[in-house]
Amino acid sequence: MRISNPRQAANPESAQCLVGSSMSSGTARGVLLWCAAINYAVLLCWFLVFRVGHDWLQQLHGQWFRLSTEQFDAINYAGMAVYKIGILLLNLVPYIALRIVETVRR
Repeated sequence: MRISNPRQAANPESAQCLVGSSMSSGTARGVLLWCAAINYAVLLCWFLVFRVGHDWLQQLHGQWFRLSTEQFDAINYAGMAVYKIGILLLNLVPYIALRIVETVRR
C-alpha cells in the first residue's frame, strides 16, 4: 500500500482505515447528484443576484475594478457559462456514466 500523506506514515492505525474501504456506485451517484443540485442552486443564486441587483453589484465591483457595463455583463455571463460547463463535466457526466455502467451490468 502506498501512503501519500506523511501523517499516515507516522500513524499506521490511520493508514489501516484506508485498506478495504470503498464507496459503492450508488453512494457515488448520490454524491454526484447532490453536488450537481447544490452547484445549480449556487448558479441560480448568482443569476438572481446578478439580475435583480445588477446596478448594486456593478457599483460594488466598480470600487475595485474599472469595468464598463458591457464588460461587467460579459464577465458575469462568461463566468456563469464556465461554471455551468463545470457542473456538466464534473457532476452530471460522471453521474450518467455510473448509471450507464449500472444498467449494462444488470
